[in-house]
Amino acid sequence: RHNAPPSGEFSSPDKTVSPNDKSSSALPPVKQRRGEKETVAVQKADAAQGKPTLAEIEAKIREMSAEGMSYGRRRYSDWQKLVDAIDPADMPQVMALLEKVGSKNVRDGLRYSLLAKWADTDLNAAMAYANGVVGTQSRNAAISSVVQAWAEKDSESAIKWAQQLPPGQLRNQVLGGAISSLAAKDPAAAFELMQSSGAANNQRWGGMY
Repeated sequence: RHNAPPSGEFSSPDKTVSPNDKSSSALPPVKQRRGEKETVAVQKADAAQGKPTLAEIEAKIREMSAEGMSYGRRRYSDWQKLVDAIDPADMPQVMALLEKVGSKNVRDGLRYSLLAKWADTDLNAAMAYANGVVGTQSRNAAISSVVQAWAEKDSESAIKWAQQLPPGQLRNQVLGGAISSLAAKDPAAAFELMQSSGAANNQRWGGMY
């Protein structure tokens, strides 16, 4: 199991990072626009106020794991509120807690919302962690959740990054998610990109329009 983020060269959000985890496939370097640096600082400061403790987060993960599939929408909404309040500085420990005490269903279900939250403030660290997730399908989904969160803020950079991936399932999944985020802002551009990238031939995205 993956109990901690993979080792790597972590840097500030406006610089690149190259994970050193040899067990994971190499990904293109990630780079956020410099203009987002101030926004990230504000988000971190806001999250630090009234943040849940690690003990509270662990208790919620254990509660969800114990209740399994019976965990209803209202309580999942409570979890999402908890995620939104997590201090980004605690995210590595929170991810480790999830992998350590969460059931498989809970780990798979919550990992992606946590990674999306992490990507908002430290894209490099979130991507490095996602790249180290065990299992091809789980890893692809983790990377896709990070890129989709990235695309909601900077679809141009996220799509350019996805286009650097080699042809295959990961590229299709990540590019499709990024195009979906772009479609919410600029449907015409998303449609053109979908056609030019070959994503329109992917059954999952062919019905987007």
